[in-house]
Amino acid sequence: MKPVFPIALLLALSFPAAAQQLSPSNPFAQPSTLPYHAPPFDRIHSSDYAPALDAGLQEQRADIQRIANDPAAPSFANTLVAMERAGPLLRRTIYAFYAVSGANTDDTLQRLREAFATKYAASRNALYLDPKLFARVRTLYQQRGRLKLDAQSKRLLEYTYQKFILSGANLSESDKATFARLNEEEAQLSARFSNLLVNATKAGSFIISRPEDLEGLSDGEKATYAAAAKARGMEGKWLISLRNTTQQPALGSLRRLPSAGCCV
Repeated sequence: MKPVFPIALLLALSFPAAAQQLSPSNPFAQPSTLPYHAPPFDRIHSSDYAPALDAGLQEQRADIQRIANDPAAPSFANTLVAMERAGPLLRRTIYAFYAVSGANTDDTLQRLREAFATKYAASRNALYLDPKLFARVRTLYQQRGRLKLDAQSKRLLEYTYQKFILSGANLSESDKATFARLNEEEAQLSARFSNLLVNATKAGSFIISRPEDLEGLSDGEKATYAAAAKARGMEGKWLISLRNTTQQPALGSLRRLPSAGCCV
């Protein structure tokens, strides 16, 4: 029979004891000064995400532990509001990371997406399976009728409580450990599938070698496809990527079918 370890111990082992120090030169080290706190993409490189995400996870975990271990009685401000504000570094980094890795990925981001998936799942497990934190949220939920919250705050409390329940907060210790393991496994497999899908889409692109085969396309489309081919080391040709598996907009404009054997 396998030993059952308390979920708190299993989650603690997922995070280093020492806080990760993020270089001040990292674009995510400080909040963006751009309108609406938009990420400064002109200064961000693919190599900047990994250290910022790791530091952000540790910052968030430290924030959550402070909330869970707060000796003061739980209140909306010291629990719900504090949770909403926890981990600002992770929040500003992860939004940019998933936006870029989903729209303009590269090999570095693809590897990171798969590696980070398990870490992020462990972080969410640490939050939603923390018995002390859940006890504070549950106390507020049970008192919600007496807290005199406005509609928005009441909805946040109800949503947060439900999120804890759906995330396994009421499970036994052994079931929590199993649930946490499955969460991490599912996260890693999902990220791996996303990467495989991206790679398969790239592999399904096709090349046009003769200018006359471009008849029907606009100058802008031709330039886009030429740039895509150049980025793949095929300068002087045109690369048309798959949009999805059944519909290719470019084929509706081309006046002649691409030559046989053009697929890559």
